[in-house]
Amino acid sequence: MDVNGDGLGEVLVVSGGDQLTVLSASGDRVWNRTVKALKPTVAAGDLDGDGGVEVFAASAQNVLAFDGKGGVLWEYDVGYPVVDLKTVVSAGGAQRNLLVLGARELTAYRINPDYVKHVQAGVNMGFALKYLANGSYVEARDHAVRAMELYSQLNDTQSLLE
Repeated sequence: MDVNGDGLGEVLVVSGGDQLTVLSASGDRVWNRTVKALKPTVAAGDLDGDGGVEVFAASAQNVLAFDGKGGVLWEYDVGYPVVDLKTVVSAGGAQRNLLVLGARELTAYRINPDYVKHVQAGVNMGFALKYLANGSYVEARDHAVRAMELYSQLNDTQSLLE
């Protein structure tokens, strides 16, 4: 699966109990993230329909989504210990689901692209405020601009004012 958009497939590796690594086709590290209580199951796919591949990992009873550069898109507590993850896209791409298998439960989550954009926008606004408070004005501006772009795509100008 081409995680970083370079046209070549990457390999997802879970190691050391808390390391999620994406390796390039040549074996070079593309990105690495430390995830507390990381489970040895990962999945990847374009579930929000934006053309980029998301990477999904499980930690205890949480599912995390990462973008192609390793940035956290969201984290969700499914309410039960996760055993396995699978991405499923129907023929034609109309249905995009993340299947989460637990010890006693299998749940299909439909990924709502607008919800994902709203979460991403909120995360970017949070980072913008954090960087602003620390005096890192360039980073603050970059995150605020990204939040504004996402909110504009959603026609949600009210969240910009909150």
